[in-house]
Amino acid sequence: MKSKTEILSLRLSNNEIPISKFELELYVIDEENQLFQDLIQLNFRSKYIYDESIKIITKHISPSEIAKYKLNQLLGNIVSNSQKSFQSLLKTYDLRCKGYWFLEEIGMYLALTLISSKDEIISDIKHLPKSVKEEYHKTILPQAISEATRIQNLLNTKEIIVTGETKGPYDRMCWIDNRSHSKIEKKELETIQFY
Repeated sequence: MKSKTEILSLRLSNNEIPISKFELELYVIDEENQLFQDLIQLNFRSKYIYDESIKIITKHISPSEIAKYKLNQLLGNIVSNSQKSFQSLLKTYDLRCKGYWFLEEIGMYLALTLISSKDEIISDIKHLPKSVKEEYHKTILPQAISEATRIQNLLNTKEIIVTGETKGPYDRMCWIDNRSHSKIEKKELETIQFY
């Protein structure tokens, strides 16, 4: 079970809250752990406070935990079927391209359908052609919700572990696959074997 300080720190590291709100919430917590003690001693008037806070957070919370939290939040945004769903779905394409091959279905087959529907960068659902908007609501989003839920389950059961590290000349995001060969989706398996 994560402490309140850890949860607050993860929210900051994922840019869910500004440093000013982080400071206010930190002073309310008052916990007996080293992360809290290190953070509470910071000078929140420093212009480098965000970077200093992140440096302390990464000393106490592993890159793997931070990466898992960020990915779970992104997938949770899709599952919630909220205003954040569309943007979060588009971000899965970038993560897939950066090395998270297990996002093949959601990132390449679902998000790319939206991205390739126009010749320009799409930042909002209102920029989609009407036919693609309808397809998004009827087909793509329900499939994305199902796939995001499946991937969250893989993360939570540690069948997939994101490490928070990058490797190689292209800074590919690293992860560990603990699934049996038969549990890997066909499209994803082809991608993994290719790379």
